[in-house]
Amino acid sequence: MSIKRGAKKHKSFSIEEREKIKQGIEGLRKFNSMSLNEPEMSLEQKFDLLDAMHQFSREMGAFSGEDPLQGLEVKIKIAKVVNCVS
Repeated sequence: MSIKRGAKKHKSFSIEEREKIKQGIEGLRKFNSMSLNEPEMSLEQKFDLLDAMHQFSREMGAFSGEDPLQGLEVKIKIAKVVNCVS
C-alpha cells in the first residue's frame, strides 16, 4: 500500500498516552451515561467536571498553553488598514 501525496502520517502513541486515552474514553462513556441536568449534581461538581475535561484535552494536545488572544491587536490593526484601502 502506498501513501498518497499530502496524506498525513498518523502519530504513534506511547504506552502512557494510550493509557490516558483509554481513561479518557472511559470517562467520556460515564459522562455520556449521566445527564448534567440531574438535580444531584451541584454547580461545583459541574465546574469540577468542566475543569477535568479541559485539563484532559490540554494533556492530549487539543489546546495549547498559549494565550488565545495573543496578537489580536495586531490583527485588528491590519484588518482596519486593509478595509480602508479596499
